[in-house]
Amino acid sequence: MGTRDSKKKLIKRIIKIGLGVVMSSTLLVVERVVLESLEKRELLLEELKSQTGFRTSLLSGVLHLLINRGIVKKTNELYGINWERKSDWLNVVQNKDGVKAELRELFSVMVNQERSRDNILKVQKVWLEPSEKQELERKWKEIESYLANLKEKRKRKPIAEKTIGKQVLLFGVSPYESLVDGILKSA
Repeated sequence: MGTRDSKKKLIKRIIKIGLGVVMSSTLLVVERVVLESLEKRELLLEELKSQTGFRTSLLSGVLHLLINRGIVKKTNELYGINWERKSDWLNVVQNKDGVKAELRELFSVMVNQERSRDNILKVQKVWLEPSEKQELERKWKEIESYLANLKEKRKRKPIAEKTIGKQVLLFGVSPYESLVDGILKSA
C-alpha cells in the first residue's frame, strides 16, 4: 500500500463511503480483495491480514462493512463468506457498474504508478488489416486460455498464495474513433 497518510485517508474514505454503501449495489475494490481472500475457506483476522496486506484498522473497517451487508459472517474468530445469504448479495458482487468502477480504479492506479519491473502498462496504437486483427484476437484467446488453465491448475494443485500477491492483467482493443468519441461525449 502507499504512505501512512494515504492509508489514513483511505480508511476515512472507506468509513465515510461505507456508511452510504451498506445498501449500495456495488463493492469497493478493498471489499473485493477481502472476498477473494475468503473464497476458499474461512480465515482468522491475522490470516486475512497476511492474505490482503491490509493494516488491522483498514481490514476491520472493511470486514465491518461486509458483515453489515450480509456478505461476510463471523463465527467464533473465523471470518467467512455468508453462503446462506448468497441470494441477498450475489447481485451486489456481480453488479456491472461496480465491476466497471473497479476496472476504472485499477486502470487509473496503473496509469498513475511509476513504471517498474512489476508495474508495466503499455499502449499501442496501430492500424490493423482484417487478417491482422483476427490474428490478434486469436492470440488473446490463447492468453485467456492460458490464464484459465492456470486458475484450473491452482484448484487441482493449490499453492500457498496470497490474494495481495496476484497479478492484475488488463488488455483490450477498441477503435481509436470510438475512444475519442467517448472522451468527447464525457467532456
